[in-house]
Amino acid sequence: MIAAVNGKTSQISKTAAALNYWLQKERSDLPLAITEMSFASYNIPVTADGTLPIKMFGRKLNFKGITEKKIPWLICYGENDDLVEKETALAPLDYVEAEVTPFPKGHVAIATSWSHPESACALHKRFGRNNYRGPVRFHLDLEETLEKKRGG
Repeated sequence: MIAAVNGKTSQISKTAAALNYWLQKERSDLPLAITEMSFASYNIPVTADGTLPIKMFGRKLNFKGITEKKIPWLICYGENDDLVEKETALAPLDYVEAEVTPFPKGHVAIATSWSHPESACALHKRFGRNNYRGPVRFHLDLEETLEKKRGG
């Protein structure tokens, strides 16, 4: 893909072109409350007891609720992510047990190239030397486990 910047041409990736198109043609503005929640989540650390810097429906959120309710968790991160560091993506592990799936490339690839059903790390498959699960496979397996418990 070739792009012109200040009269000079340069090559850009398909991902960059797709993101540029999306930003210009297909995105919709987020409500201010969601933007504020995202900003607070990124800038204000979780407290020592696991309380997050945001509230939902006027209530504080704490990782303990996930543990108490025995909610299974999968954390996916990009091994070569330029935006979200591995330590940041895995920060919830200080408070909850979770299965961890590293994806090659960055987190945008999880939502784009890896979402293609024929990709090496398709979200509905197992992959890698440790037989990692993508988020779709994780939920399909959870559903299968629930069905077995129900006797189905």
